[in-house]
Amino acid sequence: MITSFDLRDVPLVRQLDGQGMPMDTEAALTLGVHLLRNALVSYLAMGERGLPTFVLRKGANGARICALAQLRHRAGAERARILYIAPRLAPDEAVSGVWLGLLDHLTRVAGSRGAQSLVAEVPIDSPAVETLRTAGFAVYTRQEVLRLDPPAGAKPGVVVPEEGIDTGSTRLRPRRSEDMWSINLLYANTAPPLLQLAEPPPGSQDDAWRRGYVLEDKRRGDVLAYLQVKQGPVGLCLKAWLLPDAEDRAGELVAGALRLAQPVRPRPMYWLVSRYQGWLRGLLSDNGFVEWASQAVMVKHTVARVGAEPARALASALETHPKLAVPVVKADRLPSQDPAHAANH
Repeated sequence: MITSFDLRDVPLVRQLDGQGMPMDTEAALTLGVHLLRNALVSYLAMGERGLPTFVLRKGANGARICALAQLRHRAGAERARILYIAPRLAPDEAVSGVWLGLLDHLTRVAGSRGAQSLVAEVPIDSPAVETLRTAGFAVYTRQEVLRLDPPAGAKPGVVVPEEGIDTGSTRLRPRRSEDMWSINLLYANTAPPLLQLAEPPPGSQDDAWRRGYVLEDKRRGDVLAYLQVKQGPVGLCLKAWLLPDAEDRAGELVAGALRLAQPVRPRPMYWLVSRYQGWLRGLLSDNGFVEWASQAVMVKHTVARVGAEPARALASALETHPKLAVPVVKADRLPSQDPAHAANH
């Protein structure tokens, strides 16, 4: 039976800590994995902090299997993410059955909280891919994670001034409220429509962990790219969107990103590159980033979409064709500015 975490489950959570699989890359690389802390915070806030934890105790073939799963979701947001499932998958069919039960439960919980889709990021060569498929998830894209370690003796940088960092013919500056129209148009015209179901648009608000920057043409003032930076105690995670006809400015975007303010204690920097941004990988490699992980971004819908093609059929088409056409979206058809990003940790 799957139950919500309560204080009696503290020993179980401690027992399973480190034995499972993180499925929210950005959270794991910036904040680390804190199963018990997340569980206690959500329990004390009665689920309002968006980190519900569930535990399962099950007997199988004379043995007792214990498992847990954590979800990250801001109540009412369109997307929910699986944070962690433990234990790791094994050849044992009982463990696979436990995973399927937990995945089904997480889907129902996410739907009851208002989420329309549930997202998981897993290693591309992991048996978790097939288990998630069995549970109704589909691969929406492949994601590469590149890592840059801080140089020995690295010191904190300078806070980015409001006017930004000069990068040649462009400048990388903190985004402003009046930039959101251009940022949402940029997102709509670069992220493939199918992937937008898994990858939320940039949120309209910055906070202590997340900052947004725009790459601006100094002469014309046009927004050419958007850079999202999330920082935490264990690392920095970057993601960018660049206009297709501004790819010759990508070098300036990367150069500016590397000059952004460094934390008080230098930490590794990770850049998340979706499949449709493959051109960015070579540029990052030239700047010292190394390939660190290759992941499948998998999605399951929690509600039926009237008139839509089955998600699995659409995902198969995406996986079959490496080159994706970039849609052109008119200004009057922008996506909603739903700040459906990470729940506040």
